[in-house]
Amino acid sequence: MDYFFILYFLIGVLEDFLITLNWRYVAKEQALPAAFFSFLSTIVSMAIVYHILTLLDARRGALAITIYALGIAAGTFLAMKFNPNFKLIFQTKRRTKKAITPTSSTELKAANLLTEKKGEFYAS
Repeated sequence: MDYFFILYFLIGVLEDFLITLNWRYVAKEQALPAAFFSFLSTIVSMAIVYHILTLLDARRGALAITIYALGIAAGTFLAMKFNPNFKLIFQTKRRTKKAITPTSSTELKAANLLTEKKGEFYAS
């Protein structure tokens, strides 16, 4: 039964790692990945709490909750250090607008005419 304590710690790390990814996707306003990681983290946390409450006695349950909380703290630390540069299947590609810079003298004159406003001249 002692191997469960190691498992609680590792699952705590996993759970908080998923929660932190969820928060990152919420901050980026990406609804689908945020909902996916929210679902996963909720399933993991509810399953562990259910397991602790139903299978362990009071003394071992308190120790399991403490070890689980330590795993969550470690998961927070690791997730804050993790830089997700990977692309998930459901991530959308964001398009950026390129600035158009005039290359010839004719294009420069046309750009200057477009930036003229109320008799004043604004150089671009």
